[in-house]
Amino acid sequence: MSDVFSFFLIGQTKGQLIRYKLQGQTLHVCIPFLVEYVREFYPNAANIRNEGEDSVSDILRFDRAVFDIIAQVPDTEDYWTCDFMRLRKLAP
Repeated sequence: MSDVFSFFLIGQTKGQLIRYKLQGQTLHVCIPFLVEYVREFYPNAANIRNEGEDSVSDILRFDRAVFDIIAQVPDTEDYWTCDFMRLRKLAP
C-alpha cells in the first residue's frame, strides 16, 4: 500500500500549500517545489504562474485543474521536501 498524503492551505490570498502524512506517532510535514514540474509538464497552466528564478509557484485560483496538476506531482525529493518538519508524539 502506498503512502496516503493529505494537504492543507494556509492563508486566504497569500499562503502556502502543505502536504503531510501521519506515520505511526510521527507527523511528516512536506513543502512542494512545483516550479520545474509545472514548467516541464504544464507550461500553459492557466492558474499557476512561475515567474522569476525563485522556487515559488503562485496559484492564482485553486480550481479543479490546479488540483489535478498537484495530484500528479511525483512523490520524489525532486518535488517535495519532507525533512521540513517532523513532529513526534511523546509518551506522557
